[in-house]
Amino acid sequence: MLDGSITMVERLQRHHIYPMVLLIKFKSTKQIREVKDARYSLDKLSGKAAKEMFEHGHKLEAEYRHLVTAIVSAGANIAHICAQVKAAVDSEHRKSQWVPISPMQ
Repeated sequence: MLDGSITMVERLQRHHIYPMVLLIKFKSTKQIREVKDARYSLDKLSGKAAKEMFEHGHKLEAEYRHLVTAIVSAGANIAHICAQVKAAVDSEHRKSQWVPISPMQ
């Protein structure tokens, strides 16, 4: 798994390499603030930071939806989100992959 930029995805696709791109989508800023991970402190994000993350996610989805392989619905905790990501990856791995017979130029 790699956390990369949209420009990286575009460059890879220009070279006929098509990475799996997952977008984790939250329903609201409140949901972002309430996500918990038991391994870390119980500090929550500020309302401003959650709003910025929420707006950035919507902007990415609107502008780059054509590059997104799957949208993962976020849940209340990190374990749920990880399970959703794993399910999306497993689903993509079950799909047939086509490779050209001629060498890439």
